[in-house]
Order: sequence, then C-alpha cells, then structure tokens
Amino acid sequence: MPPRKPIKNPQTFDEYLAAVVESKRAKKGLTVEDLATKAGMSVATMRRRLDGAPFTVEEIHLVSAVVGVPTAKLVDEALDDYGGMEKLIANSPMSEGIVSLDAHRKKVDPATTPDEELREELNAAGFDPELLEDEKFE
Repeated sequence: MPPRKPIKNPQTFDEYLAAVVESKRAKKGLTVEDLATKAGMSVATMRRRLDGAPFTVEEIHLVSAVVGVPTAKLVDEALDDYGGMEKLIANSPMSEGIVSLDAHRKKVDPATTPDEELREELNAAGFDPELLEDEKFE
C-alpha cells in the first residue's frame, strides 16, 4: 500500500487525536499494519481511525501502549493541539441543552409527567427503585 497522507488541517478533536497517533506511529517506525496488528485491531479499522473516525477508549489505550506513550499524554497532546478542554466541551453535542441536574429537575414537573418518563428520569438521576432513595456518591 502507498504511504498514508496524514490529515493536513484537522478540524475535530478526533482528527487531532488521529494526527497525534499518526505522529507517534511514524516516530516509532511502525506501519499502519504493524500498529493495527499489535493493537489487536483490523487494518481497515485502524485506517478509519487515522482518517479521523473516533477511537474507542479501549482502542486508544491499546494504541498508546503500542506506541509507548501513556494514554493521558497522548490525549493531552491532542487536546492541547485542538485548543483545550473548553473548546472540546463547547463543540460537543452533549454540551447542548441542560447544564446541570438541578436545572433539569426544575424542568420536570412530576404532576404532568407520565409515570414511565418519571421512572426513566429517576433511573438516570441515580435513583435506586429497590432502595426507594437516591444513591449517595461520595
């Protein structure tokens, strides 16, 4: 196969992470095939990841071990290149909508919310129906 062309102008965090992995792979003298095999991934999946498709947490742990860089350092480098945590959060699809659980609770009116929806809300909020109380996280 011809040599890979790294992402020239990464836009998303996933593309920045791919660029960091690609850089570490090249410095280690590994081919994409070597990296994929040693990480226990298919070559096709590795190519997709290096083209900017999101890595799973498990994949990034495996890849970081192969290239000899701690996972946190690999992700931190990509995050720094991307523009920081604030930018990542601001551009995350999860950042839209409710900001806090308290704000969400104010939007749910138990008197007008169907029982099934209330059960889902309680479960999502850490309510244990067997204990009939909130779980306490300390």
